[in-house]
Amino acid sequence: MTTAAGPSFGVLLFTHRFPGQDDAQVLRTALAIADRAEELGFDDLWTTEHHFISYGVNPSALTLAAHLLGRTRRMRVGTAVTILPTHAPTAVAEQAALLDQLSGGRFDLGVGRGGPVVDYEVLGRSLAHWRQGMPEALDLLMGSFTGPVSADTTSTASGPSTPRRGR
Repeated sequence: MTTAAGPSFGVLLFTHRFPGQDDAQVLRTALAIADRAEELGFDDLWTTEHHFISYGVNPSALTLAAHLLGRTRRMRVGTAVTILPTHAPTAVAEQAALLDQLSGGRFDLGVGRGGPVVDYEVLGRSLAHWRQGMPEALDLLMGSFTGPVSADTTSTASGPSTPRRGR
């Protein structure tokens, strides 16, 4: 749908369960919307990620994006968002690079910190990590694309640690 001088058009695939729906229905609907968006000529598909909430069906924006990249042929696919501080940033970088390579460059990684919800507690992260962990995670993610990285991930509520670039 993109024109030479115009905007691109995309679809944000919410994978939220509403009353009366089961997970399979939600995911089938999301895939049907993705298929139709490609048929109609949309430019982008974006996936969401939610953990440990009653309406959230998709715990991995990256996994759904991988499936969509294999299912589509033309559209770009991205994450909106991968909740970066709840993942190992270097693993996210590796997965993003793999998806980009396998898809011929059609993958876009969107990251964020999410909301200060139960995700952080259940995944062993604190509210302080929600507040302060994003800068370190971003540095590690971006550093992963340029060379070896390491970090002191033993930081506590006092704040994030300082990442160190390769040896």
